Amino acid sequence: IMGVLILKYFFELKLNEIIKNSFAKKVSKQVMNELLKNPEDDVLSAKTVETTIYFSDIRNFTSIFEKLKNPQKIMSFLNFYMDAMVKVIEKNHGTIDKFIGDAVMAYWNAPTKVKNHADKALQTAINQINMRDNLNKTIKKEYGFEIDYGIGINTAEVLAGEMGSKGRSDYTIIGDGVNLASRLEGLCKAYKVRLIISEFTKDQLNENYTIQLLDIVQVKGKNEPIKIYEVLAVDNPSETKKHELELYYEAHNLYLKASFSIAREKFEYLHNKYKKYLYKLYLQRCEELKTKNIQNFDGVFRFTTK
Repeated sequence: IMGVLILKYFFELKLNEIIKNSFAKKVSKQVMNELLKNPEDDVLSAKTVETTIYFSDIRNFTSIFEKLKNPQKIMSFLNFYMDAMVKVIEKNHGTIDKFIGDAVMAYWNAPTKVKNHADKALQTAINQINMRDNLNKTIKKEYGFEIDYGIGINTAEVLAGEMGSKGRSDYTIIGDGVNLASRLEGLCKAYKVRLIISEFTKDQLNENYTIQLLDIVQVKGKNEPIKIYEVLAVDNPSETKKHELELYYEAHNLYLKASFSIAREKFEYLHNKYKKYLYKLYLQRCEELKTKNIQNFDGVFRFTTK
């Protein structure tokens, strides 16, 4: 019995060491403590799990890179920016997957379960957008420019586990849902917004938000179209915003029915009144589409580039 207890003790020590090595830089101290309190020998094993996946990216980073030139300045700026973004992710129990240049990939609900993971991811993004002005005060003072960033969020079943080559592996997630989250972040540029979520994330939300349908799209590499949304605020829409959204959905429904001339008039009114780029985008689409004899219009906008 003593021998079994000793073996169990050393096994748990080894398992704790493996967990620390795998997750020390990926999760908050709170999540790490949870993992160490309840170590599982299969925590690194590949498994299918529903996660909410997050990508963020700095806009026009190439021009910023060229402006800074000094390598130390570039790294100092990136470290300052990444530190601020990561703190919000960790506070909301997210797992940092990797940094890809100026981009951040994270996810919720792995390696430990996170209740309401779609809400946690979304609230992280909203907090990050809300802190942009304060970040820019420091960035402007220290580096001489201001930044903006886009965030894409998707909820999907993925494969999670330790992956890589022998002697060089990492805990991560893979699957189509990851690729879609990355595509959504890229689409922020096309719609001139800071945050896009998929219909799959929207369906998982439990809290109240002001959400606007942006489009029905087919992204490059996917066969099925999906609905994408911009999240405008936490809580229900104000009466003013509710009125604007009602007008927008009225115009959008006409667009989906291929009533482009009438829809165009409504989008023109919306754009003149609210100056939102989305309304200008649909206004332009309607102008182009009404001159074409389109049969069986499905309302799907197909992106041919990432």
